[in-house]
Amino acid sequence: MLQRLPSSAVVEIDGFTYYLKHTSEEEKGDIVLKAMKEFRSQVLFDRLWEETGRQDVPMEKRRIVFAHSHQCWMHLVRGGALFMNPGSISNRTLGSDNIEPGADYIVIQDGVPQMKHISYPTEELRKRIAEAPFEDRIKEMALQLHTPE
Repeated sequence: MLQRLPSSAVVEIDGFTYYLKHTSEEEKGDIVLKAMKEFRSQVLFDRLWEETGRQDVPMEKRRIVFAHSHQCWMHLVRGGALFMNPGSISNRTLGSDNIEPGADYIVIQDGVPQMKHISYPTEELRKRIAEAPFEDRIKEMALQLHTPE
């Protein structure tokens, strides 16, 4: 079922054009975070934007939402374009700035994005996962997602 979903989408909301993309096989390994560490996020942004076929959109109206690392961040690139990762409702990936367990996410209202955080009782969640009637491999994966580093 998931294989039938598109790997990306272009949507227009509140006067901005968003390119929504999870990742692709060649981009696994947190390519966006690597690009930012090497100060190459503009190059990557431009390469990804080419996939939209929407070069007519002014830079300040371009936004890429690239979700793979489970880390919540926004990065302004040349011309006011915005690169962002929406975060995760589960524990963030290893090596992140995971100070407090909980959900990190981005809310966009009237074109203005805001990063948000909400704590939730991970110990209770872990207990319920362990007691649930799931296969062991599913429990293990769910527990890993909700385990503080």
